Amino acid sequence: MITQKELADELGISVATVSLALSNSPLVNRETAKQILELARKRGYRRNNLGRALQEGHNRIIGCVLNTLVHSFFSEVIEGIGRTCAVRGYGFMVSWGRESSEQYVEQMLDNRVAGVIFAGYSQQFRAAAEYLRQLEINSFFCSTHEANDFPHVVTDDAAGGRMSLEYLYRCGHRDFLLENYHSIRVEAAQSFLTQHPDCTARFFSSAQEALKLYKLKQASAAVCFADESAVRLLGVFRAAGVSVPDDISVIGYDNIQLCNFPGIKLTTVAQQREMLGVKCAEMAIACAENTPYPYSVMLEPHLVERKTVKKI
Repeated sequence: MITQKELADELGISVATVSLALSNSPLVNRETAKQILELARKRGYRRNNLGRALQEGHNRIIGCVLNTLVHSFFSEVIEGIGRTCAVRGYGFMVSWGRESSEQYVEQMLDNRVAGVIFAGYSQQFRAAAEYLRQLEINSFFCSTHEANDFPHVVTDDAAGGRMSLEYLYRCGHRDFLLENYHSIRVEAAQSFLTQHPDCTARFFSSAQEALKLYKLKQASAAVCFADESAVRLLGVFRAAGVSVPDDISVIGYDNIQLCNFPGIKLTTVAQQREMLGVKCAEMAIACAENTPYPYSVMLEPHLVERKTVKKI
C-alpha cells in the first residue's frame, strides 16, 4: 500500500502538505490539494485510521441516535449530518434508541466514537447523554429545546409559533382552532393571542375533536404545530365534506416533503431540516478536533405559502 511519504516524494512536496490535503485542510492551496487527491486515488491510497485513532483517542466517527426514521423530518436531519461527516472525512454511525438506551450507548462506546448526536428528545436520550458525559464523551442534541444544558442546535420555535398566527391574522382570520401540542410553538401562539383581544381560540387534541369544534363554532382557521397533524386534519375535514381552504384554512409546521404532494399543498412554517443536521455535525466535529464551537445554534424558520390558507 502506498504511503503519504511516497505520494509526497512523487509530487516533490512535504509529507505535512500531503497529510493536510488528505484531511481536507483549508491550509493547502486548492490546486495543490487537487493534485494530491487525484494522485492518492490513482495510486489507491488508504488512510491508516488505526494509527490516527490511537493518536487522537477516538475513531473519526460521529454517532447519532434517534427514535425513528419513519418521519421524513428526521431523515433530512440525518442527511445533513451524514453529508457533513463525509465531507470532513468522518464516518457516521446511526443507531435507534427506542428500545434500550444501554444497547445503543454500548454500540457507540465499542466503536470509540468521537461524539454522539441525539436527534430529537426522550428521557432515555438524556440518561444516555448523562452517562456519556461521565465517560468524558461529548453529546449534542439536535432539534429539541429540552436539553439546553448540552450543546444543541434548534429552530427558533418561538418565532415559528408566532409566525403562524401573524400570517393568519394578516389574512383576516380571527377565530382559531389550536392544536394542543407541548411546545414553545404553542406558548408563542398564545402570547400572540393575548396581545390581540379581537381573536378567539379553542384547543383540540385530535383531528376528530377539531372537526367537532369546527361544527360547534365556525372557526376560520386551524393551526397545527406539526405537519403530520395538519395532514391528518386535512383528511378528516375533507372526508366530512368540509372544504379546505374555502370553509376553513389549515396551517402546519415543519415543511416535511409530504406537504408539497398533489392534493395536500399545505401552507406551513418551514424548519431548515437538513441544516439542523449540518450545524450539529459541524459542532460535534469541531469538538472532536479541539477547535472552538458555539454551545448553541438557533436557526430561523420561514413561511411557505401553498393552497390551504385563504384570505377573508
